[in-house]
Amino acid sequence: MDVVDDDRPEDEPGFDVLTEWRLVEGNEVVDRVGESLGAVLAFVPPEPEDGRPDFIVIEEGLIRRQRLYVPVAAIAGLRGDVLYLNVSEAEAKERGWDRPPQGIELSIE
Repeated sequence: MDVVDDDRPEDEPGFDVLTEWRLVEGNEVVDRVGESLGAVLAFVPPEPEDGRPDFIVIEEGLIRRQRLYVPVAAIAGLRGDVLYLNVSEAEAKERGWDRPPQGIELSIE
């Protein structure tokens, strides 16, 4: 008999992170090749009307901080506290996700 933790629906089969948004700041983020990219710093917009942000902001490093501004469409899934992307870090940088999106107001320190 499988026991499902009601507090963690993302662990249930069929959970869709894009339609049942349950991410929180601080989630670890891993690219499609299994490399850690850092942690979720913020969501853009921070309080979307539909409950689903357009971008997640990932920050890595303590001294030399680097940020990635990743569209939610690049999210492949969520398992536990780890968010998986469908692109590698190199692909994210090639797509310009290491720069804030134009036309988006960011108030992240």
